[in-house]
Amino acid sequence: MKAFPEKPEGLLAQALVHPSFAAETGGEDNQRLEFLGDAVLGLLAAKHFFAARPEAGEGELTDARSRLAREATLARAARGLGLGEKLRLGTGEAKQGGRGKDAILADAFEAVMAAVWMTEGMAGAEEAFAAWLLPYAAEAEEACDNPKGALQEALQKAGKEIPAYETVSVEGPAHARHWKVAVLCAGERLAEGEGGSKKEAEAAAARAALAASGGASGGAAGELQAKWTSGGHAVWRA
Repeated sequence: MKAFPEKPEGLLAQALVHPSFAAETGGEDNQRLEFLGDAVLGLLAAKHFFAARPEAGEGELTDARSRLAREATLARAARGLGLGEKLRLGTGEAKQGGRGKDAILADAFEAVMAAVWMTEGMAGAEEAFAAWLLPYAAEAEEACDNPKGALQEALQKAGKEIPAYETVSVEGPAHARHWKVAVLCAGERLAEGEGGSKKEAEAAAARAALAASGGASGGAAGELQAKWTSGGHAVWRA
Protein backbone atom coordinates (compact mmCIF):
# COMPACT_ATOMS: atom_id res chain seq x y z
CA MET A 1 0.00 0.00 0.00
CA LYS A 2 1.21 3.48 -0.84
CA ALA A 3 2.19 5.25 2.40
CA PHE A 4 1.99 8.96 3.08
CA PRO A 5 5.42 10.35 4.10
CA GLU A 6 5.96 11.31 7.71
CA LYS A 7 7.72 14.49 6.62
CA PRO A 8 6.16 15.61 3.33
CA GLU A 9 8.22 17.88 1.11
CA GLY A 10 7.66 20.02 -1.97
CA LEU A 11 4.12 20.03 -3.32
CA LEU A 12 2.99 17.51 -0.71
CA ALA A 13 4.04 19.94 2.01
CA GLN A 14 2.26 22.79 0.25
CA ALA A 15 -0.88 20.68 0.04
CA LEU A 16 -1.07 20.81 3.83
CA VAL A 17 -0.81 24.60 4.12
CA HIS A 18 -4.19 26.03 5.09
CA PRO A 19 -5.01 29.61 3.98
CA SER A 20 -5.03 30.73 7.61
CA PHE A 21 -1.36 29.73 7.97
CA ALA A 22 -0.41 31.38 4.68
CA ALA A 23 -2.13 34.57 5.77
CA GLU A 24 0.04 34.71 8.89
CA THR A 25 3.33 33.78 7.22
CA GLY A 26 2.93 35.25 3.75
CA GLY A 27 3.56 31.94 1.99
CA GLU A 28 1.46 30.06 -0.57
CA ASP A 29 -1.55 28.03 0.58
CA ASN A 30 -3.10 24.83 -0.79
CA GLN A 31 -6.11 26.32 -2.56
CA ARG A 32 -4.76 26.03 -6.11
CA LEU A 33 -3.81 22.42 -5.47
CA GLU A 34 -7.24 21.81 -3.99
CA PHE A 35 -8.80 23.09 -7.22
CA LEU A 36 -6.68 20.73 -9.30
CA GLY A 37 -7.19 17.82 -6.90
CA ASP A 38 -10.95 18.06 -7.24
CA ALA A 39 -10.59 17.45 -10.97
CA VAL A 40 -8.04 14.66 -10.47
CA LEU A 41 -10.32 12.83 -8.04
CA GLY A 42 -13.28 13.27 -10.35
CA LEU A 43 -11.38 11.70 -13.24
CA LEU A 44 -10.02 8.82 -11.16
CA ALA A 45 -13.41 8.06 -9.64
CA ALA A 46 -15.09 8.21 -13.04
CA LYS A 47 -12.50 5.85 -14.53
CA HIS A 48 -12.84 3.42 -11.61
CA PHE A 49 -16.63 3.17 -11.72
CA PHE A 50 -16.69 3.06 -15.53
CA ALA A 51 -14.53 -0.08 -15.39
CA ALA A 52 -16.11 -1.58 -12.26
CA ARG A 53 -19.72 -1.20 -13.40
CA PRO A 54 -19.95 -2.03 -17.11
CA GLU A 55 -23.74 -2.30 -16.96
CA ALA A 56 -24.32 1.04 -15.19
CA GLY A 57 -25.81 4.01 -17.00
CA GLU A 58 -24.64 7.60 -16.85
CA GLY A 59 -26.88 8.53 -13.92
CA GLU A 60 -25.73 5.62 -11.74
CA LEU A 61 -22.09 6.29 -12.56
CA THR A 62 -22.49 9.99 -11.74
CA ASP A 63 -24.13 9.18 -8.40
CA ALA A 64 -21.41 6.67 -7.49
CA ARG A 65 -18.68 9.19 -8.28
CA SER A 66 -20.44 11.88 -6.21
CA ARG A 67 -20.85 9.58 -3.23
CA LEU A 68 -17.16 8.65 -3.18
CA ALA A 69 -16.08 12.29 -3.52
CA ARG A 70 -18.35 13.58 -0.73
CA GLU A 71 -16.71 15.83 1.84
CA ALA A 72 -17.37 13.37 4.66
CA THR A 73 -15.70 10.51 2.75
CA LEU A 74 -12.66 12.58 1.78
CA ALA A 75 -12.30 13.74 5.38
CA ARG A 76 -12.39 10.14 6.57
CA ALA A 77 -9.65 9.26 4.10
CA ALA A 78 -7.61 12.25 5.28
CA ARG A 79 -7.90 11.06 8.89
CA GLY A 80 -6.74 7.62 7.79
CA LEU A 81 -3.55 9.24 6.48
CA GLY A 82 -3.09 11.34 9.61
CA LEU A 83 -3.31 14.57 7.65
CA GLY A 84 -4.90 16.46 10.54
CA GLU A 85 -1.75 16.27 12.61
CA LYS A 86 0.38 17.39 9.65
CA LEU A 87 -1.75 20.40 8.64
CA ARG A 88 -0.18 23.83 8.91
CA LEU A 89 -2.88 26.04 10.38
CA GLY A 90 -3.02 29.62 11.55
CA THR A 91 -3.06 30.19 15.29
CA GLY A 92 -6.76 31.01 15.44
CA GLU A 93 -7.86 28.11 13.23
CA ALA A 94 -5.77 25.68 15.24
CA LYS A 95 -7.36 26.86 18.49
CA GLN A 96 -10.82 26.43 16.94
CA GLY A 97 -10.21 22.74 16.23
CA GLY A 98 -9.36 23.10 12.57
CA ARG A 99 -7.43 19.83 12.52
CA GLY A 100 -10.66 17.94 13.03
CA LYS A 101 -12.95 19.86 10.65
CA ASP A 102 -14.26 17.81 7.74
CA ALA A 103 -14.11 20.73 5.30
CA ILE A 104 -10.43 21.45 6.01
CA LEU A 105 -9.47 17.78 5.91
CA ALA A 106 -11.34 17.15 2.66
CA ASP A 107 -9.70 20.17 1.03
CA ALA A 108 -6.29 18.94 2.15
CA PHE A 109 -6.96 15.49 0.74
CA GLU A 110 -7.86 16.99 -2.64
CA ALA A 111 -4.70 19.09 -2.56
CA VAL A 112 -2.60 16.04 -1.70
CA MET A 113 -4.04 14.13 -4.65
CA ALA A 114 -3.11 17.02 -6.92
CA ALA A 115 0.41 17.04 -5.53
CA VAL A 116 0.76 13.31 -6.18
CA TRP A 117 -0.51 13.73 -9.73
CA MET A 118 1.88 16.62 -10.37
CA THR A 119 4.93 14.78 -9.04
CA GLU A 120 4.22 11.13 -9.89
CA GLY A 121 1.87 11.36 -12.85
CA MET A 122 -1.31 9.41 -13.45
CA ALA A 123 0.17 6.09 -12.35
CA GLY A 124 1.10 7.51 -8.95
CA ALA A 125 -2.26 9.21 -8.58
CA GLU A 126 -4.11 5.98 -9.40
CA GLU A 127 -2.04 4.10 -6.82
CA ALA A 128 -2.80 6.72 -4.17
CA PHE A 129 -6.49 6.74 -5.09
CA ALA A 130 -6.71 2.96 -4.74
CA ALA A 131 -4.81 2.88 -1.44
CA TRP A 132 -6.16 5.98 0.26
CA LEU A 133 -9.76 6.49 -0.92
CA LEU A 134 -11.19 3.28 -2.39
CA PRO A 135 -11.21 1.50 1.01
CA TYR A 136 -14.02 3.91 1.99
CA ALA A 137 -16.13 3.26 -1.12
CA ALA A 138 -18.33 0.61 0.51
CA GLU A 139 -19.04 2.90 3.44
CA ALA A 140 -20.01 5.72 1.09
CA GLU A 141 -22.36 3.37 -0.79
CA GLU A 142 -23.93 2.13 2.46
CA ALA A 143 -24.67 5.70 3.57
CA CYS A 144 -26.72 6.22 0.43
CA ASP A 145 -28.51 2.87 0.77
CA ASN A 146 -29.88 4.21 4.07
CA PRO A 147 -29.93 7.98 3.49
CA LYS A 148 -32.28 8.79 6.39
CA GLY A 149 -30.05 7.00 8.86
CA ALA A 150 -26.91 8.51 7.37
CA LEU A 151 -28.36 12.03 7.55
CA GLN A 152 -29.47 11.61 11.17
CA GLU A 153 -26.04 10.27 12.17
CA ALA A 154 -24.23 13.09 10.39
CA LEU A 155 -26.39 15.78 11.99
CA GLN A 156 -26.01 14.28 15.46
CA LYS A 157 -22.25 14.11 15.06
CA ALA A 158 -22.34 17.79 14.16
CA GLY A 159 -24.22 18.52 17.39
CA LYS A 160 -27.50 19.29 15.65
CA GLU A 161 -31.07 18.10 16.20
CA ILE A 162 -32.38 14.96 14.54
CA PRO A 163 -34.07 15.66 11.20
CA ALA A 164 -37.82 15.89 10.79
CA TYR A 165 -39.87 15.26 7.66
CA GLU A 166 -42.99 17.06 6.54
CA THR A 167 -45.24 16.53 3.54
CA VAL A 168 -45.16 19.43 1.09
CA SER A 169 -47.73 18.08 -1.37
CA VAL A 170 -49.47 14.93 -2.59
CA GLU A 171 -50.69 14.91 -6.17
CA GLY A 172 -52.16 12.49 -8.67
CA PRO A 173 -54.94 9.87 -8.53
CA ALA A 174 -55.12 7.33 -5.73
CA HIS A 175 -53.40 4.63 -7.78
CA ALA A 176 -50.52 6.91 -8.84
CA ARG A 177 -49.72 9.32 -6.02
CA HIS A 178 -46.74 11.64 -6.27
CA TRP A 179 -45.32 12.82 -2.95
CA LYS A 180 -43.13 15.80 -2.23
CA VAL A 181 -41.50 15.85 1.21
CA ALA A 182 -39.16 18.31 2.92
CA VAL A 183 -36.51 17.41 5.50
CA LEU A 184 -35.86 19.96 8.24
CA CYS A 185 -33.37 20.43 11.04
CA ALA A 186 -34.26 22.77 13.91
CA GLY A 187 -37.03 24.22 11.77
CA GLU A 188 -34.74 24.98 8.82
CA ARG A 189 -35.47 23.29 5.50
CA LEU A 190 -32.48 21.32 4.25
CA ALA A 191 -33.88 19.74 1.11
CA GLU A 192 -36.91 18.37 -0.68
CA GLY A 193 -37.49 14.96 -2.22
CA GLU A 194 -40.07 13.45 -4.53
CA GLY A 195 -41.28 9.90 -5.04
CA GLY A 196 -44.15 7.56 -5.67
CA SER A 197 -44.66 7.05 -1.92
CA LYS A 198 -44.04 9.02 1.24
CA LYS A 199 -41.20 6.65 2.15
CA GLU A 200 -39.50 7.15 -1.22
CA ALA A 201 -39.87 10.93 -1.01
CA GLU A 202 -38.40 11.04 2.51
CA ALA A 203 -35.40 8.96 1.39
CA ALA A 204 -34.93 11.22 -1.62
CA ALA A 205 -35.02 14.32 0.60
CA ALA A 206 -32.42 12.84 2.97
CA ARG A 207 -30.22 11.86 0.03
CA ALA A 208 -30.45 15.38 -1.38
CA ALA A 209 -29.52 16.93 1.97
CA LEU A 210 -26.46 14.68 2.20
CA ALA A 211 -25.42 15.47 -1.36
CA ALA A 212 -25.87 19.21 -0.91
CA SER A 213 -23.98 19.48 2.36
CA GLY A 214 -21.23 16.97 1.70
CA GLY A 215 -22.48 14.70 4.46
CA ALA A 216 -24.18 17.38 6.59
CA SER A 217 -21.03 17.72 8.69
CA GLY A 218 -19.32 20.44 6.76
CA GLY A 219 -21.74 23.33 7.21
CA ALA A 220 -24.61 24.71 9.19
CA ALA A 221 -28.03 23.16 8.87
CA GLY A 222 -30.00 25.10 6.36
CA GLU A 223 -26.91 26.58 4.74
CA LEU A 224 -27.82 24.93 1.47
CA GLN A 225 -31.17 23.97 0.02
CA ALA A 226 -31.44 21.06 -2.36
CA LYS A 227 -33.97 19.16 -4.41
CA TRP A 228 -33.63 15.58 -5.59
CA THR A 229 -35.36 15.55 -8.93
CA SER A 230 -37.21 12.63 -10.44
CA GLY A 231 -34.19 12.05 -12.66
CA GLY A 232 -32.09 11.23 -9.62
CA HIS A 233 -29.73 14.23 -9.69
CA ALA A 234 -29.27 16.61 -6.75
CA VAL A 235 -29.59 20.27 -7.64
CA TRP A 236 -28.76 22.75 -4.89
CA ARG A 237 -28.42 26.44 -4.39
CA ALA A 238 -26.95 28.61 -1.64
